[in-house]
Amino acid sequence: MAEPISSQILPPLVVRGLSDKLYDKRKVAALEIEKIVRDTVAQHPEGYQPTVSTLIKFLSDEFITTSVSNLRNGGLIGLAAISIALGPDLIPHFIGMIVSPVLACFQDMDSRVRYYACESLYNIAKVARHHILASFPQIFDVLSKLFADTDLSVKSGAELLDRLLKDIITEQKSTHVTTFTLFNLDEFISLLEERIHTLNPFTRSFLVAWLAVLDSVPGVELVSSIHIFLPGLFKFLTDDNEDVRVATSNLLAELLREISEAVDVQRRLGIGFGALERSIYGDSLDRVDLGAREGEAGNWIPAQNVHLDFPRMFTLLLPFLDASSAGGTAAGGGGGGTTAATSAAASLEVRVTCLQWINEFILLARQIMLPFASEILRPVLPAIAAMDQGIQSTAATTNSLLFTLIAESDLAQQTEMTRLDLGQVLQTVLALCTNVAEETRMGCLEWLLMLHKKAPPFVLAFPNLLPTVFTLLSDPSEDVVKRALQLVAQVSSFSEGAQFDVLMADILLLFCRDRKLLEARGSLIVRQLCLALSPEDVFRSFSQVLEREEDVEFASTMITNLNLILITSAELSDMRRRLRAFEKDGQQLFADLYRSWAHSAVATFSLCLLAQAYEHGFNLLQIFEDLEITVNLLVQIDKLVQLLESPVFSYLRLQLLEPDRYPYLFKCLYGLLMLLPQSSAFATLRNRLTCVSTLGYMHVVPRTAPEPAPSKFLLKRSNGAEVKWADLLTHFKNVQIGHERARKALLTASRFGSQRRSRNAGSAGKAFLGSGGGGSTGLLAALAAGTGGGGGNTGGAVGGMMGNNNASGSGSGGSLNQLGLGGFGGLAPGAVVTGIPMSPTMASGGGGASGAVSPTGLGLSQIRSPEIRTKKRFVAAARRVASGIPTPSTGGPAQPAAAGAGAGAAQQASSGKK
Repeated sequence: MAEPISSQILPPLVVRGLSDKLYDKRKVAALEIEKIVRDTVAQHPEGYQPTVSTLIKFLSDEFITTSVSNLRNGGLIGLAAISIALGPDLIPHFIGMIVSPVLACFQDMDSRVRYYACESLYNIAKVARHHILASFPQIFDVLSKLFADTDLSVKSGAELLDRLLKDIITEQKSTHVTTFTLFNLDEFISLLEERIHTLNPFTRSFLVAWLAVLDSVPGVELVSSIHIFLPGLFKFLTDDNEDVRVATSNLLAELLREISEAVDVQRRLGIGFGALERSIYGDSLDRVDLGAREGEAGNWIPAQNVHLDFPRMFTLLLPFLDASSAGGTAAGGGGGGTTAATSAAASLEVRVTCLQWINEFILLARQIMLPFASEILRPVLPAIAAMDQGIQSTAATTNSLLFTLIAESDLAQQTEMTRLDLGQVLQTVLALCTNVAEETRMGCLEWLLMLHKKAPPFVLAFPNLLPTVFTLLSDPSEDVVKRALQLVAQVSSFSEGAQFDVLMADILLLFCRDRKLLEARGSLIVRQLCLALSPEDVFRSFSQVLEREEDVEFASTMITNLNLILITSAELSDMRRRLRAFEKDGQQLFADLYRSWAHSAVATFSLCLLAQAYEHGFNLLQIFEDLEITVNLLVQIDKLVQLLESPVFSYLRLQLLEPDRYPYLFKCLYGLLMLLPQSSAFATLRNRLTCVSTLGYMHVVPRTAPEPAPSKFLLKRSNGAEVKWADLLTHFKNVQIGHERARKALLTASRFGSQRRSRNAGSAGKAFLGSGGGGSTGLLAALAAGTGGGGGNTGGAVGGMMGNNNASGSGSGGSLNQLGLGGFGGLAPGAVVTGIPMSPTMASGGGGASGAVSPTGLGLSQIRSPEIRTKKRFVAAARRVASGIPTPSTGGPAQPAAAGAGAGAAQQASSGKK
């Protein structure tokens, strides 16, 4: 049946030519069809349409839809010939009938058919020009697939058609200004939404190019539909193909510029986003009403109809801020051929671009971005420490812009759209305080400082704020520690009364739990607090807490550190001056500090020297004779002597020139000298006193009224204010008694533990004034060579004491005081003394097990222990042992050895037999 119909429409020769497998014969037949159509139009100007429609339908049904590829090729070239014959004036009536069958061939299985379809549509578009754009969404859809075609000829044909379509649209820029009617834009956006997630680089390049073209057409407001394709464009930045990345980056930059321009236009016109801003900020914003003027001129302002939804756009950008998300996107963005280096570079580019967009959003939308502050900070604060310079600088800009925005915002006047979730921001910042990067931790502290200024009660009451900040005080970076202390000081400045004391107590608790922090950073922390706050308030608060501290060992250590800071720190110079002047406020400060300073005998004495309370200082020294002279006490005295030579005590050294005015100063210093063993500190202080002894040594004791009894003594200064010195002295005694009890309790517990271990080991040796585990008789060894045996409770200590009678004495393994130190070595020339950071000739014996209370191992002239009170008794006991006379400690005669080392039980047994 086809033959009669074809003979009525086309000559049989033409039909056979179209069906031929040779292109040239099909082309000849197409020329005949073109001639037939032209003749028909010329002969029937009014009635050509039925004939042309029948011819188009015939080619579509009998050629395009057949399964023979040669017939499909012939139908395609025939439809192109009809279009050429109709020309641009008549083709609009048939454009739909012609384009539809051609588009169906774009998905043909035969690559030659797909190529000829491109060629046919190219010729049709060349004639139809802008009329073909009515089918642009469908053409766009098939072209996006052809750009990924594996056949190079098909891709070449698709590129030719693509360029022609772009030229046609570009021609229409000046004809479609206010509204776009060339094609259905919504249908195009729907197709774009489907294709934007492609992984093929050629298709990506095709999509980016078309978006750039359409974005340049007036009336096409792609920004209003940016939520459709924005995530896809950011994924394009991770493509392996550099051309795709460059084109995408340029398109994103242009879109961001248009957003900024739209905000400016709408803000000036008071429409769209400008109207939204007026509802938020009121009439405080400057606005230029250009609507009437532009309306009178009949001009249309670009971007005035753009719909801007900043919250929605930010939500789309958020996944690309995170490094892991961006990295995962990059890894899958190149279609399987992405190298590690390219993935990393692409990930960086995505993050930098995303941060640039957010920076622009903060500048444009301002307080509308406040609800997203925590989501921005979560990736931005770690990014300011990134290795890549681009990310680091861009993230720093983002952080600065958001910081400024929140700092300048009034948190009390916020709408639902601009409400800042301060709790979420604090939670995010506190979580990032533990970040490994120093820059991030510094940034977190900057945020905490600012947020605390904005809302002090809320921030201070936030859980884990102070514990997190206190953790940063142990940070390896000194800058972080200083900034954390600045925050602590700021929090303290907003605290009143009990809150301030609680905060200072928390700091002391931190020191108590972390002694390494106290040793390494204690001075820095206290000095920085004094620099930011009132030093008197800080020290008074510390003093009140330490006065009630149950851990007397920690209280003593802390007071020792605070006293050293008070003496040496430049930040406390005014406080020292106030103490020295001893006016009314200085006297109160002295009394407040004294009650806690009593935990350290030397610190209390130093406080008296600072306040020039020399008479009270001398009374303190008299109490020292009732105290156990421990190694720790001697170490502190040694340090004090060194400090007396510092510029802080220059006034005191000058006062030595006036012995008649300051008689008790001489008594204080000579008393200090008598407590010291003959060490370098002893020599230093003796030399200083020798320099002024000829000026008034005989006037040390006042020649006026006798000294009042300590219990009734009350001193008045020139201003008439009273200090109850007797009460202070009593308090000092009580505190020191408490320390003695605690020390004895610790030593008793240690002795029982040592004896239990000795019994388990089967040791039976006895040492002087106590049983030692495996040690020889300490006194016998001392007389032989001045060396105390290891492990005895007191033998090693006494052996060390006897080193002053020998050319080479050492004290080791003696009983431990509360600090766990052994006995002192001898003080004679050549004595070997080890173990404490004092002057070279004064140190504790090392390695001793804990035992009973023993002498401290001082030289004979300085021994003040309960066991041996005087030099004569000690020497007499030594002589009795040397002559073989039994003593209570040795139990029988002993033969002096050439070198008594007291190393073990076997040696002791051998010595006993002899």
